[in-house]
Amino acid sequence: LQQQPDTGFICNGVLHDSSGMPEKTIRQLSSEQLLQRMHSNVLIPAQYLRALFRYLSRRAEVRVLVLSAKVGSISDNRLGGWYSYRMSKAALNMLVKNFSLEVSRLNPSACIVAVHPGTTDTPLSEPFQSDLAPGQLQTAAQTAQRLLKVRDGLRPEVSGALLHWDGSVLPF
Repeated sequence: LQQQPDTGFICNGVLHDSSGMPEKTIRQLSSEQLLQRMHSNVLIPAQYLRALFRYLSRRAEVRVLVLSAKVGSISDNRLGGWYSYRMSKAALNMLVKNFSLEVSRLNPSACIVAVHPGTTDTPLSEPFQSDLAPGQLQTAAQTAQRLLKVRDGLRPEVSGALLHWDGSVLPF
């Protein structure tokens, strides 16, 4: 790397696209859509982390925030549905946990976390915005500010965690 950043954000994910909306029932689950969601939401971040492994294992006090989703929390799931997205985000959370442990053996000052950014006014959330409580929807700028605050509060002790947009730890 020509620059030596101390922070990285991995910001990608797919909830729905032209191939389909989130499944409301297991009867709607398709192998193709599940594979697409796993590729977008797990494999791509894994490839980024693999490519950055050497750097992250050596750069003092480096921080990586991987955008995840609260719906990927297994113990917080009270609604069901959204099979492909929930499974892929749960797998992403495990990827972050595993990766953080491996990096910490070589670089104890590193902090790598998954972060639920909150519901942001983007095409990802647009079909679901009518069901939100007032004040729950954030602009992209507000979400970016929240993520910067989370970044500023990161410490190696929380590495591997799934964090809420306010920096609190969410259950896996």
